[in-house]
Amino acid sequence: MPTLLHVYNNRSSLMRRSAEYGIQSLRLYGSALYEKGNAKSSIDLIAIFDPTVEGSIPSNSFIEWELKNVLGRDRDISIVDSRQTTAEQLILSSVDIMNIDPNCIYSKE
Repeated sequence: MPTLLHVYNNRSSLMRRSAEYGIQSLRLYGSALYEKGNAKSSIDLIAIFDPTVEGSIPSNSFIEWELKNVLGRDRDISIVDSRQTTAEQLILSSVDIMNIDPNCIYSKE
């Protein structure tokens, strides 16, 4: 199954698990969004936090483990904290997982 469709089919479960950590939305970017990767490519997400939540996502955190339980343990998941200054450009080139159209062909242009 293509990664974009897999994320689309599991988006409600992903958001339920993410909300427990103060995440208001998850945005997909990179090869999974553009369908340029392969079955082993990582799934790259940006976590948009409730502004009242403090802290950041540590590498290999529990939330990554939780999302792997939804998407499959064989997939690497990369989560960028939207509160980091490096996330701004990524946010512009990403799509909220709740708004993904599985029939759309996304491109970087």
